[in-house]
Amino acid sequence: FLSEREYSRRLGNMTLLDPTMNNDIGNKSFNEKIQIYKSSPILITQEIADFTKWGPDEIDERQAALADDALKIWTV
Repeated sequence: FLSEREYSRRLGNMTLLDPTMNNDIGNKSFNEKIQIYKSSPILITQEIADFTKWGPDEIDERQAALADDALKIWTV
């Protein structure tokens, strides 16, 4: 099992945000962050708002989806 710190550094837990939004979001709870994610112009960031909670299972699910997307985009 990964620690909370290790999950915080996984690709599935990271997203692109405007620097101003990133400053505003800080260490707020996931429920407080949802509105910021929804208002992002970046679709992969908006998708995070579709989750009802955020923890290891959701991070793993998102990371797997990002990996699948990457394979579709960068096929050789």
